[in-house]
Amino acid sequence: MRKRNILGLFVGLIIGLYTVLGMSLFTFINLKFNSVYYAQHIPHKEGTDPDLVMLVENMGWIYTPEIDGIRYDDDGTNAIINTKSKSFLTKSSGSFLYDKDNMTVGFDSTFRFDHVSYF
Repeated sequence: MRKRNILGLFVGLIIGLYTVLGMSLFTFINLKFNSVYYAQHIPHKEGTDPDLVMLVENMGWIYTPEIDGIRYDDDGTNAIINTKSKSFLTKSSGSFLYDKDNMTVGFDSTFRFDHVSYF
């Protein structure tokens, strides 16, 4: 009788552990795949653009459509490159940079304007 109780407890713990791990994995994947949607629909401060932040940060997880003239570089730098206008948006050391025609516009981590530099 005692072995049966221990076995039942062990099976119950294993099933509970698998359930919690499965739910956690589902939640993680759902948040990663739908992060841009959630960023668009949450309340945020005026002047911030959280959907672009989520797009650049989670580029490897989300759907990136085939658009003529737009290329997604997700091999480590996570950049969105516009091949028609020769410009790109990337994340660099915690901030975001938009580069076009030797002018770089910097944004902070919430995509608020930070600085402009020419080179």
